[in-house]
Amino acid sequence: MHFEPTEPLEYSDSLQIVSSDTAHPVQFVRVHGIFLTTGIPGESSTALPSGYQISAVYPNPFNAEAHLQIALPQRAYLSIQLYDALGRRVATLAENSFSAGSHRFRLNGSELASGRYFVRISIPAVITEVRPAIYIR
Repeated sequence: MHFEPTEPLEYSDSLQIVSSDTAHPVQFVRVHGIFLTTGIPGESSTALPSGYQISAVYPNPFNAEAHLQIALPQRAYLSIQLYDALGRRVATLAENSFSAGSHRFRLNGSELASGRYFVRISIPAVITEVRPAIYIR
């Protein structure tokens, strides 16, 4: 099976599996998922990134949840905090050491008020960036 989506969308399909088992010669498996691009053009999913890369919050604005993807070229301590428009920290998305590779984080808006938020991503002594996120209830 080969799957190469070109844009971040939700995908659904059926996969037909043919077997030599006479009791169950054909089975169908429902495939469903969300594909989000990593923002690393031409990079294979098994290759380690050559540098630190942080995607935009997607989708933005968002309603129920949004996602953020971060690529690490090596193991790193990562802090991801959510702040409201007044600068108050309202949530911690990550505060831990992560292995090299691509990591996806989910921002759950179920307990947020509608408004503008800022996601602060920090890898101490390496990089600190802020991404805007607008939540619409």
